[in-house]
Amino acid sequence: MSTTADRARRLREARKKAGFKSGSDAARTMGVPVPTFLSHENGSRGYNEYIFKYARQFKVSWVWLFSGTERTNGAPYDDLLGALRPEDQEKVLEYAGMLAAKSQR
Repeated sequence: MSTTADRARRLREARKKAGFKSGSDAARTMGVPVPTFLSHENGSRGYNEYIFKYARQFKVSWVWLFSGTERTNGAPYDDLLGALRPEDQEKVLEYAGMLAAKSQR
């Protein structure tokens, strides 16, 4: 299962590939408080509640940010899940995490 440190590393990688030299620049562009984004990037705090925003901004799949796995047909699902209320997005991510842990047994 993907750890907070793994997710933080992928977030930094996505930000850099999207052309943002610093986390502060990316945060300001997205309207996310700079300390919040930096805590997501350094792994001191999870970012499930922002995952869809980050995926859209950095043009990566939220599944990749969450788990590190690639999907070739993720865009329709990304749009669908991105339209959910934040509390429902959180439930989807919790369930996805449980399924991922179960599949690795």
